[in-house]
Amino acid sequence: MKTISALGLMLLLLCSGFTGIAAADDSIDITGAVQDAMTALNVTSETPGLCVLTDAGYVKVNGETTQGCIATLREETGCSVGDGNLLTIHRAVNKPLWFVIFDNGTKDCVYTVYKNRAFNATKVNIDGENATTSEGWNAMKDVLGSDAFTIVTIANAHGYGAPYDFLKCVEFHNHFCPGVTSGYMLADYLLKEYPLGADEKYVVISCPIWCKDDALQVMLDTTVGKRGIFAKNMPAHDEDAIKNAAGIYIVWDGTLGSGTGHVLSFDFDHARNVSDVTKSDFETYPMASRIKMDWGMMPYLDQPETFISTLHTFNVSSAMLKRLELAGVDPYVEIGLVDDPCAIDISGALQDAMATLEVSRDTPGLCVLTDAGYAMVDGNTTECCIGTIERDTGCSISDGNLLPVHRSVDKPLWFAIFDNETKNCVYAVYKDGAFAATEVNIAEENVTAGDGWNATKKALGADAFTIAGVANAWGYGAPNDFLKCVEFHNHLCPGLSSGYLIAGYIRENYPLGAGESYTWIGCPNWCKEDAIQVLLDLTPGKKSLIAKQRSGELFVKEKPLAGILIVWNSTAKSGRGVAFQYDWETACNLSGINSGDFKPPGGTVNPLFWTTRIKGSLGLLPYLDQPGMFVSPTTDEFSVTSEQLDRVKMAGVDPYVELGLEDAPNHCAIDISGALQDAMATLEVSRDSPGLCVLTDAGYAMVDGNTTECCIGTIERDTGCSISNGNLLPVHRSVDKPLWFVIFDNETKDCVYAVYNDGVFTATEVNIAEENVTTGDGWNATKKALGADAFTIAGVANTWGYGAPNDFLKCAEFHNHICPGLTSGYMIAEYVRENYPLGAGESYTWIGCPNWCKEDAIQIHLDLTPGKRSMIVKQREILVDDDRLAGILIIWNGTADSGRGVSFRYDKGESCNLTGVAVDDFSPPGGKSNPLFWTARLKNGFGLLQYLDQPEIIISTEAEFNVTSDQLNRVKMAGVDPYVELGLAESTNVRGDFNGDGKVTSADALILLQVAAGKTAL
Repeated sequence: MKTISALGLMLLLLCSGFTGIAAADDSIDITGAVQDAMTALNVTSETPGLCVLTDAGYVKVNGETTQGCIATLREETGCSVGDGNLLTIHRAVNKPLWFVIFDNGTKDCVYTVYKNRAFNATKVNIDGENATTSEGWNAMKDVLGSDAFTIVTIANAHGYGAPYDFLKCVEFHNHFCPGVTSGYMLADYLLKEYPLGADEKYVVISCPIWCKDDALQVMLDTTVGKRGIFAKNMPAHDEDAIKNAAGIYIVWDGTLGSGTGHVLSFDFDHARNVSDVTKSDFETYPMASRIKMDWGMMPYLDQPETFISTLHTFNVSSAMLKRLELAGVDPYVEIGLVDDPCAIDISGALQDAMATLEVSRDTPGLCVLTDAGYAMVDGNTTECCIGTIERDTGCSISDGNLLPVHRSVDKPLWFAIFDNETKNCVYAVYKDGAFAATEVNIAEENVTAGDGWNATKKALGADAFTIAGVANAWGYGAPNDFLKCVEFHNHLCPGLSSGYLIAGYIRENYPLGAGESYTWIGCPNWCKEDAIQVLLDLTPGKKSLIAKQRSGELFVKEKPLAGILIVWNSTAKSGRGVAFQYDWETACNLSGINSGDFKPPGGTVNPLFWTTRIKGSLGLLPYLDQPGMFVSPTTDEFSVTSEQLDRVKMAGVDPYVELGLEDAPNHCAIDISGALQDAMATLEVSRDSPGLCVLTDAGYAMVDGNTTECCIGTIERDTGCSISNGNLLPVHRSVDKPLWFVIFDNETKDCVYAVYNDGVFTATEVNIAEENVTTGDGWNATKKALGADAFTIAGVANTWGYGAPNDFLKCAEFHNHICPGLTSGYMIAEYVRENYPLGAGESYTWIGCPNWCKEDAIQIHLDLTPGKRSMIVKQREILVDDDRLAGILIIWNGTADSGRGVSFRYDKGESCNLTGVAVDDFSPPGGKSNPLFWTARLKNGFGLLQYLDQPEIIISTEAEFNVTSDQLNRVKMAGVDPYVELGLAESTNVRGDFNGDGKVTSADALILLQVAAGKTAL
């Protein structure tokens, strides 16, 4: 084995004498660089054994081709393409220009690459024997970089005397490897064993794919573009069934329209053996082992039979050839060399159906409908059945005569083979591990007559409407894009046809410009939306199709509204819209049906229900390319703002009203709109004003026995605030409370409070800034203006204005005010979520004892309610200090029938310290009549907002303990102290002993008086 000389390791040639001249303008002059390389190698154009490699002729420099460099290389080195010692290496046009001059006598080469408008050259010894070791290969790789494998393998192959046609394969593949060698041998084997006759050509189904395919393209001119080679990856089940498969090679006679196929194999194990290379070598030293195998296989280039054999020979028809070429077709299954991997044996049922119909794969006018690919069988998907259907029937998705009908995955697998010549079909459905088949004639004259429909329905069951309509539509030559809509909708009906016509009208009259996109508001919605989804790629998931219902217009009006198109310009952040109507009268007249027959007596049990739809659908087929006959704008184009686009998508918003196309229907028994507009005028705000919030008890309150949820929609339309945006807060109230709303301007802190009494709204304006509502005089003014709702409005509105989390506001809505007690509950719930997440089979139970406002937040935040028996609320007759007991959490494991518990404490003292409120201020002299009662709660509530995500500041727990099933039942019972039951406190047997001295005395009575005066709490 040779070693690389010191000179050969590296010679970087820069600056004077060995740096090429930078290109002038857009032309490349490589003369100097070539001469420098020749000098470095100490060779001349007369030196034998020279070889040149270059990517000139493929790459471009400054947008110019580089074929002129080839002439310079020929003139300066004496090497030429014709002599086979100037090899042009295939490269992408955007790769850098390079050339290599190789001296086979010394194995030295100079590699010159053009970068940054200059030539940089490197000299290295690339002896092919050294390249078969990791050390030798790495040394070459360090110098030659990403071109090393190309240069080392091709230069040495030339030096070893590789045949010219082999070098052409290597040039195209741009390196020499065992894979391209196998391709050269396969081509040679094919030419020797299966030579072409007159009018014959090779067609290669390359499966599996590897480097061989580049050699096959060069040697046999079976290029991808000429459809001479089709490359497919090989499924795993094929690899297991066919050892060493190297593809399918077809000798095709274009005159006869038939051919002979040969499955060839290539034995890479033997190729490795003759090269003294193992499989593990490819992992240990991947590049060096490949080079070693290159040299090992070279002596056999003219002996392809050493590694190649024929596994299988078969006849090929034109139909089979077409199938073999198709995507999604396993060629080895197609030719019968590998069993169909499909878990469901559909082939026998297909063949039986074709025998019943007396048809074959070559019968014209066949069509197959199936839900294969959607339906599941025993938990397995069924897309494999598609391939079997294509093979056995000759119908295919690509030919448009195999229609995969959309179904939910829980529906049974079925197929229907339809013969358009006779209009007979066989319907086979898979149940209990077998196919049950039925034959029926579904000609239009049968399925549109009452008796005929009943016979069809009896034969085809729930799939009758699908099969009768879709198969006949296909038979009448319906457009493929229309059939795609029908496949998705899973049946043919006049409603779907209307959607196809609307989409066609849009495409003709409202084409998209740069930066534009469609949004379709399907209102009222009917089957048309499915066609629009398919044809315009507008879907709810992409938020480009919104479907909303309206009061019945379909079949009532001759030209009902059909929806609104918005053409949105994302650059301008604005759009244009148009509303459409659909002419059902014309559609019915052309189809010869009466619109009233769409809703016959008896509904779907009346055959007329179905026959009308089939007749109406088939009658519209001749007019599908004339959408203007049925579709027309019902409005002029109008402008659409970003806010309107958002609004029309919202639930509860009528898009026609929102866009000003119709007046708002007065469904609401209460005219709240005028009061809202007056309030906004008073505040000098509009729908576009930032920082607006609305509070209301609409939806809870009742007026004259009527519910008031309709007012929510009016509020959203008139104010621009909405529940979904988090700036419309429905405040929980009992149904007997008056209806009211508040519009709050967070910029000014002004609000208008309007309450409904005696058939009218009475409104009051007041400023509820924190500095006002937390002072005595300010609170009194607020209370005077807002009455009993003052505490609710002042607390909730400002909390919203301070950016409180939405989940906290949901607690406040339910509790109907903000207070420190509610906040403590929210923080307890957060503490629970952070520190006691549920495991599998676990659930929470909360024992709210002692109970206070916190329970409402825990109900909302953790969905623990008395009604679900997951929240138990009890009071205690025990005085506690400021670090008060707050309740008990039980985490119950339903599987283990046991649980674990933890007792919580709430540090009211720390809560007050953080917010600058004295504990005594919560129970001031005079109680609720003292403004301090309310201002202390507001101040504390606002102050705690910044700590909502830090519950550990005021919430703590005591050690966990075990809970039995009996204990869980006991703590829920009336009269049971949960702390005593769970061993957390000692029992007291003296009822009314509030001070804990074991007696009921005047001291206990004094405590009760203090409680009544609001000076203390139990």
